[in-house]
Amino acid sequence: MTGPALRRSKRGLVSVARLCFAAVWSFIATIIVLLFPSFFETSNSKICDWKVSICDNRTHSNEIVHVDIDDKAVKEFGQWPWDRALSARIVDKLSEFGARVVAFDILFSSPGKTKEGDEAFFEVIERAGNVVSATGLGGLTELNDKMLELPEDRSRADALYDKCWPLAVPARMKLLMVFRLQNSALPLWNIIQASRGVGYITATPDKDGVYRKIGLLVKFHDRCVPSLCLSMLMTYWNLAPEW
Repeated sequence: MTGPALRRSKRGLVSVARLCFAAVWSFIATIIVLLFPSFFETSNSKICDWKVSICDNRTHSNEIVHVDIDDKAVKEFGQWPWDRALSARIVDKLSEFGARVVAFDILFSSPGKTKEGDEAFFEVIERAGNVVSATGLGGLTELNDKMLELPEDRSRADALYDKCWPLAVPARMKLLMVFRLQNSALPLWNIIQASRGVGYITATPDKDGVYRKIGLLVKFHDRCVPSLCLSMLMTYWNLAPEW
């Protein structure tokens, strides 16, 4: 065999060897993924966390205010729950400082300490016109035929339905559906009525216990409940939900 022919033959053998190696490695990788899927899911989640941490150059807006309760707030104002008169003052002050959206990531599902405080809170929410309130959803399902469970007192569920978005969602979009509503997870009727918008905060953690994602919409009867973040943005942009 001549020199050039020999070199071509060697290159051909190397190419075949590379293809065989790639095929074997692909087969092995497929078997590993099928046998140990959780390992790769966890690894991918950790890589996602790392990418977010190194790319987090967000600036904070003074026009969209997310209100939650943390240890610092408890130390400053006392053990939760607070009198709703304090929450009313928070809305007033934030609006005075230029907040266009005040989102309470807090479930006001039961009456506060005083009737006067509750009434002050309801009044301020309605007057401000910029409050988005969080709601829980008792249960979500992927099954379209699952019977919806409603509380005996349906006034809150009806108020939530009125706040939901009448969107014509294409059939190809598979949304989770509400199959259980409980008053213990819904805001008071007055808060739902007075709020500019309502957004759900029911989420499912990943296998490592970390909450990384939440759907933008879930189905409630023939309407959609937006997530709290989506409801905040729609309020900020002053947009009506249309499809």
